[in-house]
Amino acid sequence: MRDFVETNYSWFLETYDSYKYDVQRFDAARYFILYYYGGIYLDLDISCGRSMEPIRRTMMATGKGVLIPETDPIGFSNDVLFAAPGHPFFNRLVHSLEGHKKWVGVPYLTVLYSTGPIYLSTLYATLTDSSKRDIAILSTDVYANPDPNSQYRFFRHLEGRSWHSMDAIIVHFVARHKLLIASLLLLFLRIKYLRTKEHRKKHQEDKE
Repeated sequence: MRDFVETNYSWFLETYDSYKYDVQRFDAARYFILYYYGGIYLDLDISCGRSMEPIRRTMMATGKGVLIPETDPIGFSNDVLFAAPGHPFFNRLVHSLEGHKKWVGVPYLTVLYSTGPIYLSTLYATLTDSSKRDIAILSTDVYANPDPNSQYRFFRHLEGRSWHSMDAIIVHFVARHKLLIASLLLLFLRIKYLRTKEHRKKHQEDKE
């Protein structure tokens, strides 16, 4: 892949080599390959439950040049991508990578914001309405339908996330248990408030 970047996008080679994590290079590579060749990209932990031909035909019939999968509750993933070669959205993806190469505190979030799904979602959000009309959105019913018998289930998500470290586990735990964490935080603040109140009351009694 490095040879491909060096031959066709030499201006990006320094950034490509300087990424701290291999997964950032993997993310960037998919954008460059699809921008150059077009085609369909699937992560290794995505399998096809049925032929993708209906999706491709629908894109052709509606004049869509790109397809990205919608994720719950917001944003998009970059593990399933369809693109026509030279598409303007992928032009923006490849030419905005350098400006988003920033450290954001932990490895997991750095990858998400610099090259991963949050990066893609952020760039999509900056598009004009007319530009968005050229992009097909793969609904969660098609992208991540949990029902194995559903006629809309095109993809299966296998066990993956091989690049995730402890920070990713913590982020996912917080995301899955927001209500529990919020409740524990409120309980902690309530206990702290009552203890502070009791301490002040005792202090006032001692003074008297």
